[in-house]
Amino acid sequence: MIFGIGIDLIETKRFSNIKPSFIKKVFTNQEINYLANKEIESMAGIFAAKEAIAKSLGTGFKFFFIHEIEILHDKQNAPTVKLHDRALKFSKQVNITKINISISHTKKMAIAFAIAESN
Repeated sequence: MIFGIGIDLIETKRFSNIKPSFIKKVFTNQEINYLANKEIESMAGIFAAKEAIAKSLGTGFKFFFIHEIEILHDKQNAPTVKLHDRALKFSKQVNITKINISISHTKKMAIAFAIAESN
């Protein structure tokens, strides 16, 4: 059953001159390693995915921090979601069983769409 949906659209140029402190605040170590060889469009896409996921949970970032949502990639490079700490705890409280995520970007824009499923 669909618990919630979320979508986020962001201009990639917002990531052209970001500070290392912002990167450490927003992204996990695995995400930072993944993004090391990528263009800023990928960073914007992962950021948009985190925002879309928070929206699909119906909370925004009211109960957890953005870095508690982690975007990983499977063998086919498809994005997957891993929750940590309070985000994981919240998802268990509301019986989230899966979060589906889709990310796309151009040189100018990145978009992500999330669907949270529950029992």
